[in-house]
Amino acid sequence: TSTFHFIKENILNPLEISQCYFDQDNQNRNIGGWGMHLSCNDLAKFGQLLLQKGYYNGKQIVSEKWIEMATHKQIDTIPFYSKSESVNGYGYQFWMSTHNSYRASGLFGQLCLVNPENQLVLAVTSAAGSSQPILDSLFDVIDNDRSNTFQSEFRIKDIAKGTENKELIDIITH
Repeated sequence: TSTFHFIKENILNPLEISQCYFDQDNQNRNIGGWGMHLSCNDLAKFGQLLLQKGYYNGKQIVSEKWIEMATHKQIDTIPFYSKSESVNGYGYQFWMSTHNSYRASGLFGQLCLVNPENQLVLAVTSAAGSSQPILDSLFDVIDNDRSNTFQSEFRIKDIAKGTENKELIDIITH
């Protein structure tokens, strides 16, 4: 059984995710450590599964113990990184972030951030150079009184352009 088949049967199907693919090596083996491609909505479903400690639609999909271990620091990253959100450690395929958050980060600003304290899942697919500007804007809003965050609101609106994000922008900025 391939990694993709295992994940499809045990995670993607229960999350009702039908459109997904994994990068493969030159021998058609799934890479596994990176290269998973999901829509933004499906990425949010995955984040919701994490936020709910493995539960989705009333069913235990992934073990709560594994979610706990995977989303907590297992290794220091400071020897390898000296700035940005990458200095907070690494779990099992998840970066630890400030604000008691963790995230799956992909190339060009692809991001699924989970902030249990605020019951928040943020899924982003973008063409940014990195996730850092997105994270900076989100954490500005979390840190500050929303009525005094004109700069953050502007940055979020600039990042989240598009009619499909209007509801999110309204929730964050009002």
